[in-house]
Amino acid sequence: MSFSDWSQNADSNSNIGGISIAEGCPPGNLNNALREIMAEMRSAINQAMDTALSSADMASFRQAIGALANSGDTIDGVFRRKGQGVFPYFADGSFSGGRIYVTNSQAADPTSQPGDIWLVYV
Repeated sequence: MSFSDWSQNADSNSNIGGISIAEGCPPGNLNNALREIMAEMRSAINQAMDTALSSADMASFRQAIGALANSGDTIDGVFRRKGQGVFPYFADGSFSGGRIYVTNSQAADPTSQPGDIWLVYV
């Protein structure tokens, strides 16, 4: 059974690459099974990277590595950003803005789209 055939149910995985890891298997099978796991994981990574690196354009590359598109993608759930700072999060998908304005109290309303944020200081 190869990596792509492995089950998410641990009890169903009784062999790796034809090497028995069932209860009572010879001790040497565990060493060989671990080596087989390493080889199959490396092979799976190589296949994914080969697909990404042979991409004809950036859009194909981003798709191969599972990245979000430059625009138009949808994220379900909470978007978390690594690093410092804040970011606008809209639970309503119709909010197409996201710009944040900071003006004094005498300025005209700069917002133009739902979801824009206007912070006013006095």
